[in-house]
Amino acid sequence: MSIFNSIKRLVKHSAVYGIGHIITRSFGFLLLPLYTNIFPRDDFGVAGLVFTYLAIFINLYTFGIDVAFFRYFILEETEQGKKKIFTTAFVTMTTTSLVFSLLIFFNAPFLAKAVFSANVHELTIDLIFLIRLAAGILFFDAIGLLPFLILRAREKSLQFIVFKFVNVLINVGFNILLLGVLKKGIEGIFIANFISSFVTFIVMLLVVLKNLSFSYSFITLKDLFAFGLPYMPSTLSVVLMDTIDRVFIERLMGVDAV
Repeated sequence: MSIFNSIKRLVKHSAVYGIGHIITRSFGFLLLPLYTNIFPRDDFGVAGLVFTYLAIFINLYTFGIDVAFFRYFILEETEQGKKKIFTTAFVTMTTTSLVFSLLIFFNAPFLAKAVFSANVHELTIDLIFLIRLAAGILFFDAIGLLPFLILRAREKSLQFIVFKFVNVLINVGFNILLLGVLKKGIEGIFIANFISSFVTFIVMLLVVLKNLSFSYSFITLKDLFAFGLPYMPSTLSVVLMDTIDRVFIERLMGVDAV
C-alpha cells in the first residue's frame, strides 16, 4: 500500500472517529437547556457531582487495560491471537467491573454519607438510588469500551459512529421522556444514562461474540497489565484536573455553587 493511500485511510477513519467523539460529547450540550429549566441549582449541582465521580471511577474500572488491549490487538497478526487478546481483556474487565459495581451497590448507604456533605443530604434526592444507578452505568460503560475499540482496530468506522449515535439518541430520548414528560427529577438523568449504556452494550453483543474464543491467557493478561497500568496515573490525573473542582466547590461553598 502506498504512503498516499495510507494517509488517505488514516484521514478518513480519523475524521469519522472525530465525528463520533463530537456526537458523544454533544448530548450534554443538547440537554443543558432541559436541565437548567427543570432543576433548581442545588439539584443540578448534585448531578454534576455524580458525573464527576463517574468520570473518575471509569478510569479505575479500566485500569489502563483498554490502552494495552488496543496496542496488542493491532500488532497481533493472526486472527486466533487477536481473539485471545480480546477474550483475555474482556473477561478480565467484565469480572473486575462486576466486583467493583457490586461493592458500590451494596455499600451505597455508606458511600452516600462519605462522598456527599450534610447539605446534600438535606435535599429530597435519593442519593443511595443514584449511587446504585452509577454502579450499573459504570459496569456497562466499562464492558462496552472494548467492543468500540475492536471497531476502531478493525477500521469499522461506519459501525463505530452508528453505535455512538444510537447511544446518544437513546440517552437524549429517555432524558426528554423521564424529565420532560414523566417528571422523574434528577434520578431521571441517571436512569436514562443506565438505559443507554445497557442498550448500547446489548446492541454491540454481536461484536463481542464474534471476537470471543475459549482462549483466556494469563501470560497475555500479564502483558496487558504491564503495558496498561503505568498509564493510570496520567489518565486519572487528567480527569481529576478537569473535574475535581466540583468536589472542592461543594465542600467549600455548597452544592448550589457547583
